[in-house]
Amino acid sequence: MSIQVVVAKYKENIDWIKKCPHDTIVYSKSSADNNYVPHGKDGEASSYFRYILDHYDDLKEWTLFVHGHEHHWHHPMSILKSCEIDTKSLPKTCKFFSANHGKWGIRDKYTDYQLQHKTMPIMINKNTRRDVMPSELTSDEYTEALIQLFGVEEFNAMMSKNFPNSNKIEYQIYPMSSQFYVHKDRILARPKSFYQACYRIFEDMDLKRDNTLSKLLSKKAKCAHYQKRRIAGFFFEALWHYIFGEELLYRPVYFAYNNYPFRKK
Repeated sequence: MSIQVVVAKYKENIDWIKKCPHDTIVYSKSSADNNYVPHGKDGEASSYFRYILDHYDDLKEWTLFVHGHEHHWHHPMSILKSCEIDTKSLPKTCKFFSANHGKWGIRDKYTDYQLQHKTMPIMINKNTRRDVMPSELTSDEYTEALIQLFGVEEFNAMMSKNFPNSNKIEYQIYPMSSQFYVHKDRILARPKSFYQACYRIFEDMDLKRDNTLSKLLSKKAKCAHYQKRRIAGFFFEALWHYIFGEELLYRPVYFAYNNYPFRKK
C-alpha cells in the first residue's frame, strides 16, 4: 500500500525526513528550494493544493500531508510516529484521519516514540454568539465564502444535513492543525478544477485581484500568535476533512491516538 508524505516547509529543519519510512516530497516557501510555492506563504494550504495539482493524475494510494517541523505543540512526539500508522489495518471506511497527536499546553519535544500523550486533536468551534471558524468572518461572510467555494447546491445540501432548522452554520467540529492522511479516492472525488480554484485564492490575494473570496480570506487573524497571517489557511484548516469527504461535523474513527494501528517493528 503506497504512501506519499507531502511536507509543507517554511523555515523548519527537515532533517527528520531522512528517517521517514515513506517517499517524501517537500513543497517549500523558499525560492531557493525545489517545488517552490510562491503564493500563500503564511500557511500550509497553498503547498497542499500545489501538490495535488502537480500530482492529481499520479497520486499514491495514501497521501500524508504534514508541516515541516518534526515536533510542535500539536505533535510533541516526533511526526515520524504518525508515519508508522499501518494504513492496511484501517477500517475500509476510514479514508481520512488526523496525523496530529499530543496533550494541548505541553510543549516538551519528545524524541522517543512512546505514546506519552494520547489525545485526538478535535476542535469544536461553538459559542453563544454563533461565531464560526474563522471568527474573523461574520456568519454571513462565512456563508458567502462557502457558497463561493462549493457552490449553492452543495452548500444547501450541507445545511440541510447538518443544520436543517437554521440558515447559518452554528458551529463546526474538525481535526485541528492541518496534518492528515487522505486516500486518493477522496482527493479524486473532486475535480482538478476545484483544487485549481482553491490555489487561485492564494494567487489572487498575493496579486491583489479583486474578487469576493480572496477579499474575505485575506483578512488578518485576530489571534495574538498569528496576527501576521491571513485567515485563508485557518479557513481551510476547518474544511480539509469536509473537502475530502467527511461530514462537516467531524467524527473521527479513532478518538485516541494510541488506538491507531501502528506497524509492528
